[in-house]
Amino acid sequence: MIWLENPTVAGVLGGVAGALVAGLISVFIWRSSRTRRRVRAVIRDVTSLLEISENLKSTLNIEIQGKKVESLFLTSVDVSNVGNVSIEDQNILIVFPKNTEIVDFSLTTDPQLGFDGVKAEIKENTLKTSASLLNVGDKLTFEIISTGNASESVEVVMRNKDVEEELVDARSGDLGLSFLLSEKNLLMLAVISTVPFFGGFARSMINVGVANRIDNLNRQRR
Repeated sequence: MIWLENPTVAGVLGGVAGALVAGLISVFIWRSSRTRRRVRAVIRDVTSLLEISENLKSTLNIEIQGKKVESLFLTSVDVSNVGNVSIEDQNILIVFPKNTEIVDFSLTTDPQLGFDGVKAEIKENTLKTSASLLNVGDKLTFEIISTGNASESVEVVMRNKDVEEELVDARSGDLGLSFLLSEKNLLMLAVISTVPFFGGFARSMINVGVANRIDNLNRQRR
C-alpha cells in the first residue's frame, strides 16, 4: 500500500502497534500472576452397573441390605484446586436425583498424604464433603455407588466465600476446544489474531495459553 511507504504514517503505525503489543503483554502477565482462588469439579462418568439384556436381567436377583435392586450406578467425580493459592474450608455437595439411595462411596486423594482434614458423609441423596485445606494442585476423587436413580443426572455444588467455582461435565464434551478457550483473554487474543500487524503475536500467545490449559487437563485426568 502506498500510504505505508510514507515514513510518518509507518512510524505512527509502528508506535501504535508497539504500544498495543506492550499493553497486551502487560495484561497477559497480570492475569497469569494474579491471585486465583478456584476449584474445579469434573463429572467424569455416570455408569449403569446393570446395563445388560432384559432377558438376562429378569433372571438376576440382586439385593443390597435385603432389598432387591433394579438399578445400580457408579458415579466418578474429581474436585481439584486449579488456582494458584491454597484454599481453606472447602465444602462440596454431590447431589443425586430425589429418592436416590447412596449405597457406598470411596474417596481418594492426590497426593495421598496430608488430607487429615477431609470429612465425607451421606445425607439422603447427597454426599457432603468438607476439606479443611486444599493446596494448589490437590485433587479429591469420588467413586459413588447408588441405586434408585431416576436418571443419570448429578449435580456438584461447591460452597466457599471468594472462591471461583468451575464445573465440567466430561460426558457432554466440555473438555473440548471450547473448554480450552473458555478464558476471556484467550478469546480476546483469538479476535486480535485476525488483525494485521498483531495476528502473529496473538497467535503465539494463544498457543501458550492453550498449552497451559492442556497441561491442566492432563493433571486432572491422572
